[in-house]
Order: sequence, then structure tokens, then C-alpha cells
Amino acid sequence: MNNNDSTVDMKDVIIRLRQRGARFWIRDSRIRIGAPKGVLSEEVLRTFSERSGELWALKRDADAASWDLWSAGLHSQDAMVNLAVIRDGGEDDAPERAAERQRLVAQLDAAHEREADADARLAEDERVFGSVDGGREWFDEPNVAPSEVEVAVDGGIREINTN
Repeated sequence: MNNNDSTVDMKDVIIRLRQRGARFWIRDSRIRIGAPKGVLSEEVLRTFSERSGELWALKRDADAASWDLWSAGLHSQDAMVNLAVIRDGGEDDAPERAAERQRLVAQLDAAHEREADADARLAEDERVFGSVDGGREWFDEPNVAPSEVEVAVDGGIREINTN
């Protein structure tokens, strides 16, 4: 399979590389890959060089899913607190309370939908990157072992360190 083919899913390429011991992280605003020697073929390096924008998009999507889950949780909590206030405030049948309760239930439903969507995106993040926290390990720069190669791949291969 030609990894440069734009129909090849970058997620699948990342998964295959991770299965062979590759790790991904960010340093100096560039995506880095550390892998055992022989894992990063010229074809793979060319793929990441030519399609590094897709890598950044995957990273941004992972971060956004983590943020969306947190934000949806806040909206859900806010709606539940306000529903409790309405319930405890008496005169639950007053028309304005019923309308407010309906608005808050809709807000709560929307927050739950956003949470479910974010959970699904984070599950995909875990499948691809082995992380459930928006790819946070991308910021935990690993030590490149003596038998590994480190490559910076943004917008063209700019640096290759072979230990």
C-alpha cells in the first residue's frame, strides 16, 4: 500500500507505526516521531512530510474533543443546578417556571449529546494515539533510545537524528 496515496487514512498509518514501536510528540512547534530503526521507511517519511497538515489536524481534533467534553460537562452541571433551583423554589407549575424548566431540560439534553460526541471522538483518539486525554502524551517528550530514529516531519523533513 502506498502511504502517499491521499486515500490512505493517516490514522491507519499512525496505528501501524505505533504497533511497531513509534511514538509521536511535539517539540519546537514541530511534530516528532521516534521509532526503532527500520520502522520509518523512506515512504513513511515522505508520507508524513507531504501530509503533515493532516497530522496537525488530527492533533487539533483530539485536543478539541477533550475540551468539548469538559465544556459539555460544565453546561450539563449548570443546567442541573438551575433545574434544582426551580424545583426547590416552589410554585413549579407557574408558566414562567415551566418554560424555564423546558429550556434547561433542552440545555441538559444538548450537553449530554455533546458529551456523547466528545466521548466517541476521544475513543477514536485512544484507538489511534493510545491516549484518552487529547493526545497529551504528545507533549511528554520521550527519550529516544540509542537504537531509534527521531524525525521532525512538519512541512518537509527538516531534521533526522539517528542515535
